[in-house]
Amino acid sequence: MRRSRAEAPPDVVFAESTVRSVRRYAEGALRWSERVTRRGACVEQHRPLTGTRHLCADGADLLGSRVARLSREAGAVVREVLSGGPGGCGQAGGGPGEEAERELRALSLDGGLTVTWAAYHQLAAVGDARRVVLDERSMRTVEVQAKAADGTVCAESAHWDPARPRESARRVELAAREALRIAALPRAPGPPRRCAVVLEPGRAGAFFHELVGHPMEGDIVAGRSSYLARRLGSAVAPGWLTVEDGAGAPGAGLVVGVDDEGTPVRTAAMLRGGVVAEALTDLATARHGGAAASRAGGAPGAARPAAATGSARRLDYRHPAVPRMRHTVARHAGVPEERPEGPWLAPRGVQLRWMNLLTGDFEFDVPLALLHGEGGGPRRAGPCTLAGNGLAVLAALRPGAPEVGCAGRARKGCGKLGQFPLVVSFGNSGLWFGGEAVDVRW
Repeated sequence: MRRSRAEAPPDVVFAESTVRSVRRYAEGALRWSERVTRRGACVEQHRPLTGTRHLCADGADLLGSRVARLSREAGAVVREVLSGGPGGCGQAGGGPGEEAERELRALSLDGGLTVTWAAYHQLAAVGDARRVVLDERSMRTVEVQAKAADGTVCAESAHWDPARPRESARRVELAAREALRIAALPRAPGPPRRCAVVLEPGRAGAFFHELVGHPMEGDIVAGRSSYLARRLGSAVAPGWLTVEDGAGAPGAGLVVGVDDEGTPVRTAAMLRGGVVAEALTDLATARHGGAAASRAGGAPGAARPAAATGSARRLDYRHPAVPRMRHTVARHAGVPEERPEGPWLAPRGVQLRWMNLLTGDFEFDVPLALLHGEGGGPRRAGPCTLAGNGLAVLAALRPGAPEVGCAGRARKGCGKLGQFPLVVSFGNSGLWFGGEAVDVRW
């Protein structure tokens, strides 16, 4: 039976004015800066028989075409975004501000550090031809790098909240001290191949983003093409573990109110109580991706066809929206902290080398780690590679420190289907797993 034209979902309208800026300081001076702006709009037409058609144009060119057909109210909001936006709004779209810039310059001079300020700011109008909503998205971070005597770069980062400059400056100062402390540590002479791996609060970085997040994005789950998508409703981790994706808070992750289709962002539990639970969905996968969840057979915790989680994201107006992560947090609750016996490795930076979404096999590069428990205090180790399997690691997780730390870098991002770098952020409480779960390759 053919669907009538009235049943077709409304066109999605998206307009943006975006600024991404980076400023790097060394020896008390600005050494390098970059500022990239994006202003434009797109319309996505979803048709049952012909699929999705994505139409875009720079600036306000799309508004004068017959494609947009915006109401007067929607058109006014879109024009406001495209004519103004954050381009000249000081801290919103530019540098850190005069006082903060002086402090960053001084830090790079006094501590001998390389200091990198990065800001992402987007003003977006999102909705349909009748009504759009205005949403402001932002993340600001400061990265500090110290160089050890052997040339190893020790990097730390901190979120910056322009509404709380004193508190933000304190976070940057603590990050600088930590980078210098690590740079001064001795190197581990012969690190072990098998030892526990401890992901300290805020240090897991891309680990759960890759291990849980991408396998639970709606298009992947609808096609049952990841190792977690085929286990909806099944327990894969301890019952105290939850891995969620949602919106961050100012100074603690990517701030966003609605997604790039106008759906309010809500927190979605990809793992709830250790059970594979909910996919990250846009409008299309929320409508059509429920079949995969239904095949879970009604198991407790299984995902159900539901409203979209507000996970539709696009790199910019030139790209269609697809299910993507925003701020991913792995945490434990209701269990006491445990500590590993014997030597343990604490990665400082985890970067994906490759992952097979279908099997869960992975390799992560660790440019720098701290080795504890061998010959006294911590020693610098790395680079190394962590090789293992997602199911094995999730099953082996143990609870560490209870507090949740957040991380992210506004100058970097995540890639999928040619859309890179899309700004994301992370958070985690302390978690660890024994040496039997991964192979540490030096």
